[in-house]
Amino acid sequence: MENRFRQLPPRIEPRYETQDVSGPPPLPEVPETIGLTVAGQVADLDRLAGALARAPRPDPARPVALVDRDGEAVARAAKELAGSIAIQADISDADQVKAAFETTVSQLGRLDVVFNNAAIDGRMARLHELEIEDWRKVAAVNGDGSFMVFKNAIDHFLQAGGGVIVSTASTTALVGKPDGVSAYSYSKGGLISLTRTAAIEYAADNIRVNAVAPTVVLTPMLEQFIADSEDPAATQSMVDHFNPMPGVVVPEEIATVVAFLASDDARRITGVTLPVDAGDTAR
Repeated sequence: MENRFRQLPPRIEPRYETQDVSGPPPLPEVPETIGLTVAGQVADLDRLAGALARAPRPDPARPVALVDRDGEAVARAAKELAGSIAIQADISDADQVKAAFETTVSQLGRLDVVFNNAAIDGRMARLHELEIEDWRKVAAVNGDGSFMVFKNAIDHFLQAGGGVIVSTASTTALVGKPDGVSAYSYSKGGLISLTRTAAIEYAADNIRVNAVAPTVVLTPMLEQFIADSEDPAATQSMVDHFNPMPGVVVPEEIATVVAFLASDDARRITGVTLPVDAGDTAR
């Protein structure tokens, strides 16, 4: 029988040089905590900023740049983080994203951590009821926007010698949901794949790339949804029992995980999408 494995492909050499093979390589120098937080859902921005302010960070005094398309909302949110700056930009606009990064580096001096949180839900409808405009609107923000954040962040990190990207994915990209979120789940599934690919592509450049995948989170938007429902008590109970663990996930719990993935404690973690879902995806 012919040995089909006789001709092996050439070995791909790493892009870095191995100088000492007598022991494990030294851990890379981990950046501090200046970051560009890209937050796209204005209704959630105030609480998210407060959550990030209270999340554990190596140096809470280090400033953060908050970016959002709503200038007033992002300015208000920036007050939660001492010494931080507010930048108005639309993540779906390539020139505005590039300018936001340049402004961050110019005003703060450097860029170490990017929290890529901007997203929209889009129209909630079954797939066959969506119009191509509905699909493209979600793709422009969640897909193209994430690409442009990654592109600009990585460009700065390569010049600085490393950095960290943490993105907000979703459990809708990990398990099927019959909730009319096909465009949203498609975009978040792409973000998870982009996270893995970028993590491998830039691992040797001291750039780590990870994501969190939240379940339903108690944001002002959800609180308003509960209040406006026909039976707020019943809706609240449904939300409280949405996941195997009773209760609802709050923004502070997401922020703590994001802070961990951006920290020195996670220096050997890259390419991972970590569910923060109270057991949702374990079912």
